[in-house]
Amino acid sequence: MKYSYQIQKGVPEPLGVFLTGEGIQIAVPMECKDSCGIILYIGKKELKIRFPENCRIGSLYVVRITGLEFGEMDYRLFCDDRCFVDPYCRNLTGRRRWGVCHADETYLKGHLCAKRYDWQDDCCPQIPFHESILYHAHVRGFTKHKSSKVTSRGTFAGAVQKIPYLTGLGITGVCFMPFYEFDEIIRNPEYKPIDAAIAPYMDEGKETWQYKLNYWGFSDTAFYYAPKSAYSDKEDACTECRDMIRAFHKAGLEVLMQMYFPKGTEAAEIAKVVKYWVYEYHVDGFVLHGHHIIQDLLRKDPMLSRTKMIFESYEPVEYAVYGAKQTFKNIGYLDYDFLYDSRKFLKGDADMLPKMTEHFRRNRRDCVGINQITSYNGFTMMDLVSYNRKHNWENGEENKDGNEYNYSWNCGQEGAARKKAVRQLRAKQYRNAICLMMFAQAVPMILAGDEFGNSHQGNNNAYCLDNTTNWLDWNDLDKKKDLFEFMRAMIAFRKEHPILHMQDEMRQTDYIGCGYPDVSYHGELAWRADLANYNRHIGILYCGKYARKARGVEDNFIYIVYNMYWEEMNFALPKLPSGQTWYYVADTDRGNEYLGREGQMRKELGKQLSIVLPPRSIRILINDRER
Repeated sequence: MKYSYQIQKGVPEPLGVFLTGEGIQIAVPMECKDSCGIILYIGKKELKIRFPENCRIGSLYVVRITGLEFGEMDYRLFCDDRCFVDPYCRNLTGRRRWGVCHADETYLKGHLCAKRYDWQDDCCPQIPFHESILYHAHVRGFTKHKSSKVTSRGTFAGAVQKIPYLTGLGITGVCFMPFYEFDEIIRNPEYKPIDAAIAPYMDEGKETWQYKLNYWGFSDTAFYYAPKSAYSDKEDACTECRDMIRAFHKAGLEVLMQMYFPKGTEAAEIAKVVKYWVYEYHVDGFVLHGHHIIQDLLRKDPMLSRTKMIFESYEPVEYAVYGAKQTFKNIGYLDYDFLYDSRKFLKGDADMLPKMTEHFRRNRRDCVGINQITSYNGFTMMDLVSYNRKHNWENGEENKDGNEYNYSWNCGQEGAARKKAVRQLRAKQYRNAICLMMFAQAVPMILAGDEFGNSHQGNNNAYCLDNTTNWLDWNDLDKKKDLFEFMRAMIAFRKEHPILHMQDEMRQTDYIGCGYPDVSYHGELAWRADLANYNRHIGILYCGKYARKARGVEDNFIYIVYNMYWEEMNFALPKLPSGQTWYYVADTDRGNEYLGREGQMRKELGKQLSIVLPPRSIRILINDRER
């Protein structure tokens, strides 16, 4: 069958192949000796079109093909004898099934579709960093387990069905691990088939692996402009991904995407990819990993001035967008110092008070810290208090992979425990970890499943496991309801009290002349914190006069006392303004006893000048003024 079409010179931007109202627009860089062009798959037929030389600018071919009346079609590009997928394709076919290994890439094709998505009245929430509670999840692992009870498990649509759960927890935004089209098959370049004749004489387990699954999604080859088709319940991954983001926005939730760019990726290309997802998919922010990411280029782009940009490291920021003063603090960094220091403090290491007092207060003017105590590439929160060592045998690398420096403590027994004392101590340490993360000024990011005690059974590097190790087991939500309720209560308490998440860094001075500094440190004596290397306890007083709650009401005085020592400690109670007294909000030693019943201890603390805090405990007190 012959097709009638015309070829004209196209435009150089954007790169890739698109269906437009005028035909097929092509802008692709190619260096060839003989010929290059595009192969269109129309039904079961192929149409091969060569690009004329007069449509080349340098090594960029810019072509417009008109006269072909087809709504949708697949395509591939060719250059001399090589046939390949457009690296800028917006939709990919051939990877609908997760984890299927193919001998070559001939099964992959780009897909052209002319229909436009109706965003309706979608609007990005643009929640300020200091009001954010982030949640780090994997699109597939979030709902793949049968216990998730969603109809479309492991997909964008499945994540939508968990929106009521996320809003009920108090989350403001979800950072998903890569959901662009990455290669989930890891091929071993050193693999060699074993001769059947010598196989019986080889040591068991010494054979090299051929393939593994790239569960996390960080790969050196990826189609950065296409959503992951295996994460879609329907064939149209583009629409389902947009549906998810629109549904999250409607519920007041932000969607952030984690992205990895390998060495050699041009900085300009990274900027194009990020802006594409902002414009085409309304993504609210990014966590960017990789080599040579030029932070300044992204910071100063006016299109990204209200997009959360989280980098792996801190670099000083000059807040100006092409000469305009920046009003929306949108730059963050992953604070790995907090992650390790808080773990050391949690298990009672010496000489941690100076660092932790800095972490509790730190809130840079130019760049926001993202505080995690657990991460996808380490222990979960429950494993952090249940294992001293990593147990990565399931990865097939003889437990040689993964981080050796976890700074964890198993509370007296490695792994699963039946002893009541061990289990109670772990639950208390779990609650302590939540408080450390929630009551530092920077932005907390919770690892999905930590809110109900999810475990990887001691695996701190589950990068290749697409099974129940990584899938959230939602049965734990019922089994460990008390842990979930504590996490939810601490999130609500942080959100209710702006003094715990100020927009700017606290000064430790009385700069408004109210008689109290904004934040102060205490110990066995009020106003005299002893940060000696052998001490593991401190009290932190927040003066609510420096912050305003809803309707302009002053915030409360809040006193949080930390005792990470293995013996009880005395704490002085700082004197409140006349007529006010302290009462308890939460005590990690008492579980959920005070949650929702704040007033029950008011009389007991009425005239007390000090309190005794049990070993490895955190207690939160608040003044009894009308909140």
